[in-house]
Amino acid sequence: MQRARGKLPIYLIAVLVFSSCLVHFFQLLRFTDKSTGYINGSTIMPVIVYVLVFAAVGLAGLYSNRCENLMPIDLSDGNRKLYFSSVFLSVTMFADFLHKCFRCYDYISKTAYVEYAYIIPLVLSGLAALICCFYFAVFSITAKGSNYDFRNFTFLHLVPVLWSFTRLILIMIKIVDVKQDSDTVLEFLLLSFMLMFFFSYVLILDNSGRASKLFVFSALSTFVLASVIALPRIAIIITGNGEVLYPVDYTSISYFAAGLFAVLQIK
Repeated sequence: MQRARGKLPIYLIAVLVFSSCLVHFFQLLRFTDKSTGYINGSTIMPVIVYVLVFAAVGLAGLYSNRCENLMPIDLSDGNRKLYFSSVFLSVTMFADFLHKCFRCYDYISKTAYVEYAYIIPLVLSGLAALICCFYFAVFSITAKGSNYDFRNFTFLHLVPVLWSFTRLILIMIKIVDVKQDSDTVLEFLLLSFMLMFFFSYVLILDNSGRASKLFVFSALSTFVLASVIALPRIAIIITGNGEVLYPVDYTSISYFAAGLFAVLQIK
């Protein structure tokens, strides 16, 4: 009974994530301009999404604060969950690299005067995605229980941080309307938590594999935001309504894979 009560925040987070994904799905499908990404008509839907997301993040903070025992991350004998999630993330990182290559080509071919403040972070993000593909592939080999150890790649541990940061720069140079451009606001929050998660992860690798409360909080929050951003877009594409979506510089599947990878680090 006590253990079930301790897991209550996790169950509530799952309900809030599902609810916010549902609201965001209909927001993208019915109330979003596919040329700008702005909300048309009702502005109450983004407010509902914000409330649900912040409630989920608050519960993530409550759950992480209850994690008194620091949890080790052990890959010495293999870990099936982390193996499959890192393979998934590696594949989606390569897809993200290809997507950014296409976005760069499309932008340069259709623009007379290239805006370097936009194109340089986009190129760096694409290169970081390609290196992340290699990094998480090595991680998956380690998680499978082989003699390879991704922890030996000291400097590459910062590549996921670079991948997140370069995308964050692209948002910071924009003028964002909180009421009308909820996707950008949610992505900004996601990348902020993702940076926190990957930085915490680097610290874990230098701290005998012990996970802190900040790590648990950032991992859960990354999963929450990644699910809310990615799953509705993926669902719309699967249902054959992809033409209503506005073009973006990221791949939804890579964000969801990063969120899944983050939350599976928690025992």
